[in-house]
Amino acid sequence: MNPFEIVKTLFTTDDLTVLSGSKDEFIVNRWISFNPSTFFTAVKCGRYIGRLPSWAIYSFLNIHIKKRHSAPFIKYIKKKKETIDKDVLNVIGQHFCSSDRTSKEIISLLEMQSIDIANEFGINKKRKRK
Repeated sequence: MNPFEIVKTLFTTDDLTVLSGSKDEFIVNRWISFNPSTFFTAVKCGRYIGRLPSWAIYSFLNIHIKKRHSAPFIKYIKKKKETIDKDVLNVIGQHFCSSDRTSKEIISLLEMQSIDIANEFGINKKRKRK
């Protein structure tokens, strides 16, 4: 049984026989912690992961999670994608003799200081498209 089915089972039924033999208690606990209504239950349960057997962890979660007609929609937290203009990245990299990764860090520091990178380094934002 995969962790998502385990979470669904914990939120919808009291049947623990389905959960027997599963060793994904850390992932299940982590996923439950994304829901605001079960965050504190996940924190309490996290103290016992690795110390208690999996059946005891699932029993604990089964008792403390309020049953619903369906599992709640839990949006997984994703990293924001940053878009940095390649011209700016190249100019900063050449100016500071740094790699792309270091140049991205430099750009974020310059933006935190409210420095207009394009004007300071003479970058023309209007480019002709080919």
